[in-house]
Amino acid sequence: MKKYRFFAIIALLPLTSQAAIFGNDKLKQDTMCIVSSGQEMTKKCKEGDVLFFQPSVFGNEQLPINIAAYACNFQYPIVWNKGGVTCIFTDQRKASW
Repeated sequence: MKKYRFFAIIALLPLTSQAAIFGNDKLKQDTMCIVSSGQEMTKKCKEGDVLFFQPSVFGNEQLPINIAAYACNFQYPIVWNKGGVTCIFTDQRKASW
């Protein structure tokens, strides 16, 4: 019986917002923080903003993943590639900046 409950919950996940599942239903994603450097990010972005980091210089493949490690809330999806990062911003690791 437990096995069926598990599969029923998994089947319903796409129909339920991730914020409600994790108890963060107050998160608003209506503010986007668009930056091209880590310094700019620390000044402009606020907790819960959608962070769009697109570096002004292309080629450092480590930079987007470094920004994700320092500034992204890991309770939400993080999208990155060689050219940038998009995620929900957090300042929880501000001491590491």
